[in-house]
Amino acid sequence: FSFIYQGKPWLYQIFKYFCKTILFDTKTMKTQTRRKYIMTNLSDQKWGLYINSVGNQVISENEAYPPQNHPTRYLFNTTNGRVLDEYQLLYITRGKGIFASESSGRHVVNEGDLFLLFPGEWHSYCPDPSTGWNEYWIGINGDIIDQWVEKGFFSKESPIFKVGLNEDIISLYKRAIIIAEAQEACFQQ
Repeated sequence: FSFIYQGKPWLYQIFKYFCKTILFDTKTMKTQTRRKYIMTNLSDQKWGLYINSVGNQVISENEAYPPQNHPTRYLFNTTNGRVLDEYQLLYITRGKGIFASESSGRHVVNEGDLFLLFPGEWHSYCPDPSTGWNEYWIGINGDIIDQWVEKGFFSKESPIFKVGLNEDIISLYKRAIIIAEAQEACFQQ
């Protein structure tokens, strides 16, 4: 692929790596709210990169946010924010909103923006009530992502990537959701 993310061509390759790309026809995939929370075990963790959660949400104009149908460890309110014990990479594909974190401050996020949440880092985000938004996310952990952060590929101070709308990225998220929902043998590998 020829697109470059903020001068960081490796960003797409990293995302592709942990989503385990398999090409498919995205036109047959309808947009709907889908979520999968995954129990991991020591064997999964030994691979060095494992998925904890993946999904997408369609938030309409003036809809309450966040939806309250998530496991307790993921619940938050937008005033107090939260701290996770995993990385999450979110992609906004419609609408706009606000993202804030302890290290980066407060930012407007728009359609086509990716933002990375860091474990142990306070954050909050929400769609603008006048637009709502569509969001995709994938929650990951492991030594590999920790090394990418240590080597400076990602930083708490610059967690937003203005990549634009891209069907390849949306396809990767959708494929990760399909794999997680199926949970076939060795799906974490």
